[in-house]
Amino acid sequence: MGIARKWIYAFILCALGILSCGKSGPPEPPGGVQEFYWTWTRAELLNQCLTIQGGLEGNMDNLYEVVLELQPSDNEDFCAGCPFLPVERETYSRRAAAFKIERQADTAAGELQMATIALTYCPDRKASSYQWRLSGINVNQIAPHALTPIQQISDPLGLE
Repeated sequence: MGIARKWIYAFILCALGILSCGKSGPPEPPGGVQEFYWTWTRAELLNQCLTIQGGLEGNMDNLYEVVLELQPSDNEDFCAGCPFLPVERETYSRRAAAFKIERQADTAAGELQMATIALTYCPDRKASSYQWRLSGINVNQIAPHALTPIQQISDPLGLE
């Protein structure tokens, strides 16, 4: 092997070594992912419509939309180990008429840090009880969704 080839191989190895240095893992937006999370939620059934409220903390300016997933049942006893299989899904943008967001606290830089949301949904399929979950969708697509636990609500009067 000639000396020129040895220099070319050495140069390629050095270039590969330099190019492989750096940050590993998934990309992050400038300033970090800036996530938010649910602190509490509650729901009520009024006139066969769900009224849901919840609290969010974190970088609320990154909240793109909230998604409600709903699984109706005519039986108030949902199977404890059964999977959550929502059959209805409603998406609420920050500008939707049935969605309200109220500022609770801001950071020193004026970014929204805590907020309370309220939304109303009248299910297509009327039932005596529902399982539901909210997902907060971040504007940064690589950020994880903020999910509430799967919750259950029953109409004490049942279907009329």
